[in-house]
Parts: sequence; structure tokens; C-alpha cells
Amino acid sequence: MAIFSPGQLIGKTFFITRPLEFYRVADVNAFGDAAKPVSNKLKRGYSFVLDSFLLPTESYTKYSTRYAARSNPYFTFYGNDRNYYAVIQKPDGRFSLDKLKEQGAQTDVQLAQQAAAAQQTPAENFFASLSKTSKNLLYIAAGVLAAGYLLPKILKK
Repeated sequence: MAIFSPGQLIGKTFFITRPLEFYRVADVNAFGDAAKPVSNKLKRGYSFVLDSFLLPTESYTKYSTRYAARSNPYFTFYGNDRNYYAVIQKPDGRFSLDKLKEQGAQTDVQLAQQAAAAQQTPAENFFASLSKTSKNLLYIAAGVLAAGYLLPKILKK
């Protein structure tokens, strides 16, 4: 599965490729992995805009609120009824990656390649293209010389 950074995904529309269980975010925070899914499932073709995500964590208390341990990452979103929900993120093809890429999301590999290309100076780009061109010219010259040397010998026979 392609790896995306969170900045590339937040605000993008996710399209579901198969029926999925979903959870209330309050339940995930309160019960963690023991949270019960909502009684119905999200249907294939359902879409939502990613609002945030919840990473796996140990249980902790912050500002007098106890948060339960989670072993899975969750994507959070606002449903059609304006309630706050979450789905478990797993690399099993539950979301359409093609639709994400159509929206302009780029993988970490693509971002690294763009950063490397941006760091090259114009001189480096020129010499890189010059070396490719000179290698091609060298092959052509070797072919012409070989043909010029061998052709007269073949024609004499």
C-alpha cells in the first residue's frame, strides 16, 4: 500500500470500496479497542472528508478525562448526520487510492522525489542531460565505426 503523510490526506474525500464498520469517536476515546461499532455499516461507495486521525496509544488521563488504549489507527470524519465518527485504517483496500490520487494526494515517495529534483541546480540538470546525450552519441559513433570497418571486409568476400 502506498504511504501517505497526514498532511496529504486531511481534507481529502475518501471513497469506501467495501462495507465497513464505523465507530463513534467518543466511544473510541472512552473504550479504545473495546468500543462497539455502530449498528449499521458504511456501504460501498460511501464517501467522507477526512477530518483527523487517532493514532494507537496507551491509556492516559488528560484534563480529568480518561482516554482508553488503542492498538489501531482510526480516521475520523463527520457523518451525514453531523455526528463525529471513526473508521479503522488498515492496508486491506478498504479505501480507493485512485480517488485519493485524483484529488492530488501524493505518496511519501513522490514527495521525496520532488524534493530531490527541486534541490538540483540548473548546472546539475544540464550535466545530467549532457551525460545521457554524450553516452548516446558514443554508442552511435561506435556503431558507425564498426560498420565502416566491417562493411568493406564483408563486401570483398
